[in-house]
Order: sequence, then C-alpha cells, then structure tokens
Amino acid sequence: MKLMNIMCGLPKLSVYPKHSLMTKPICVSGKNLPPNSEIKLKTTLFCQKNRYNFTSLNLYKTTNNGFFSTSTHPTLDGSQYTGCHPSGPVWSVRPQDGSRKRLWNENTSLPLTYIFKLFDSQNNLIGESSLIKYIKSPEVTRIGVSNGRFRGALYLPRLEKVEGGRRAIITIFGGMLEGRAPEDMAAMLAGSGFVTFALAFYGGEGQPSEYTHVDIEDCVDFLRSLPQVEDKRINLFGISKGADLSLCTAAFLGNKIRGTVAVNSFFGSFNGDTFYKNESVKWNGLDMKILNKGITSDQYCNIIRQFKEDPDKWIPVERVDGPILAIKGLDDVTPTIEFAQIAQQRAKSRGKTNFEVIKYTGLGHLLEPANYPVCTSARLFGWDIQYGGKNIQRHALAQLDAWGRILHFMNAK
Repeated sequence: MKLMNIMCGLPKLSVYPKHSLMTKPICVSGKNLPPNSEIKLKTTLFCQKNRYNFTSLNLYKTTNNGFFSTSTHPTLDGSQYTGCHPSGPVWSVRPQDGSRKRLWNENTSLPLTYIFKLFDSQNNLIGESSLIKYIKSPEVTRIGVSNGRFRGALYLPRLEKVEGGRRAIITIFGGMLEGRAPEDMAAMLAGSGFVTFALAFYGGEGQPSEYTHVDIEDCVDFLRSLPQVEDKRINLFGISKGADLSLCTAAFLGNKIRGTVAVNSFFGSFNGDTFYKNESVKWNGLDMKILNKGITSDQYCNIIRQFKEDPDKWIPVERVDGPILAIKGLDDVTPTIEFAQIAQQRAKSRGKTNFEVIKYTGLGHLLEPANYPVCTSARLFGWDIQYGGKNIQRHALAQLDAWGRILHFMNAK
C-alpha cells in the first residue's frame, strides 16, 4: 500500500486515445506535476525510412494541483500554437533539418508513432508517453491497380450497410510521390466509409510525361463496375492541377459524376492545354516556370484579363451535372481565388447554383487531411515551389475545418 501511494504521487504524462486514425482528435494531459509551474511538451514524429523528422515545442502552466491538459489549458508565449487546442501538439509539428517537408508516406499501412516528452522549468524530463496514428484504418484493404490506361490504388472499407448506398471517390493530386500517386487522402476517406481510388494520371509506364491529357473515364467506369460501389455516380476530389482535371472530368462525363471537391483549382488549364477526346481547354497562361520565379502584378493582371476574354481558357463548369465545392486558400501564392470567382459567376449566369466557394484566411495552396503537418513548399518537376500558408496555425485549423466540410459534402444526399 505504501508503494502504491508513492507511485500515485509520481508525475505522469498521458495521451488519449493511444491508437486512432490521423484525422481523429487527441488529448495530452499530465498530473502530479510541479504546481503553478511552466512545463514544456516536446512532440516528435520520426521515421528514418521515410526520411521525416517533425517536432513541436509547446509551453503550458500547471494548476495548483499540478495538472494540465491540452483540452483545457492554453499555451504560453514561445509555443508553436496559441490558445487551447486538444490536438495542437500534433498538428503544430514542423520539419527539422534533413526532413522531408511534406508528410507523404510511401506505405499508408505504416503506423505513425508520436513521442511526447514533458520537461519542467529546469528542463528536467518528468514524463514521457506515445501514441500511434493510422493513415489507413486496419479495417480498410488496399489493392494496387494497373488497368489499361489508368493505375493507382483502390481502398475498400469494411462492408457495412450505408444509407443511400456506399459511394466512391477518386482522388487526384497535382504532384507525384516518387513516381506514384499520393494515397494519404484516399486512405483516410476510405476510413470514413468510402470506396476510394488514388489515381496516378501521368509519369507512369504508358502514361503522359506531363499532366495535360485527361482520360479518367476508364477509372470512373471501373469504380462504377465494382459491386461494393452502390451509388454509381462517382465523386471526385482534386488539389491544384488535380482539381482542374477533376472539374474537366465532371464537365465532360455528365451524370457519371456525383460531386466534385476542387481545392485551389485554377478553373482553367495550368501548364499547357488539357485534352479529352475531341474537347480541349486552352492553357491559361500559368506554368511552373512563372510560379517558380514569382508572378508579378503585371503578369497577374494580364493573365486574368486574357482569362476573362477567352472562353476557351475556361473549364465549362456550367456543364458539371453535380454540385461543386471549391476550397480556396487566401494565402495561396497563386491567384486561384480570382479564377474561382470568375468561374462561379460564369456558372451562375448560366443557371448553375450548386457551386459553393469556401475561403480560408491563412490557408496556402496545399491542403492536407486534418491533423497533418502543414506543408508550405514542395518540389515539383525540379522546381522548389513556395505555396503559402506560412501562418502554421491558421493553415492547420483550416485543414481541420475543411476535412469536416469535405466529409459533409461527400455524404450529402
């Protein structure tokens, strides 16, 4: 009994839940800590194989009873986020020297282990804990697919009865992960009950070397043929150039497409013309070279003017049969918000009203799933591109909110 009393008085750091999907919230708390004292929480996500090393440092003040919780305690000055946010220690981690800047796992089945260390005001280690986050739920099956002109990864959730029928989503990104399509978003959407397909649409064997050709219909028809997909109208989720291709596909394939989420789309054809069968969308004047150098105000005004004057440069969004959710970052270094407003006005003038634009202050060009580390730059086609979103907290909170809105949109009747 005496030993138990002694042990009950030892400092203890707890993390809850110990195992969860990446998008789910967590809480870090401590008890039996020095009362009314400043403490420092160090959070680390490290994986040598995947070459990432992310860390955050956040400060808190304990109560009279020596307690703190990220659910109830705001951070102190010098922390990497401000205010009271339960999952703040996780989404505020930043890449360290030598780390990949973007958390893209080559293997979505690989768990992510976060290590938490708590230090007192004298920098003495007084508590340690860990948690495991999953990109792909253990209840989701991944199947690699190479089928004619399309390839990627199919994610199948555990089969359960779904009101209205199980739906499918194709995810399309503007960049590639060492020759493969990024699969994180598809894996986590599958964890929410969708059949998903992470599409690789360029750079692979038998595929275009650049992302100008749209030929996604085979992939759409493949998903429609699956018995696990009960709602045969397919949803699309795209980011950057992937958003442009999603909108083109929705415009060209009519009622085969149910709904389209377009994140920071140019609503035109970036980096060259886009072709689909006998249709095309002309280049909108923006390319990687211009973005890498930094677009000038004169270039910006000229591109917008030409875009307004030439309808052949517009994706015909008024032909999209289903609803459109456009997510726009107001800290995006590319002028996508202007293109979105022009496209929305064009659609409205032609009678399309199910087109919503959501704007986030602080969000840059790149959008990751909830609780992911913020990425403000990335390498694409040999260029190191700055994408905005450098206010890490605003960008991270936008990702949290957007995740909920995306799920609501995909689930809407």
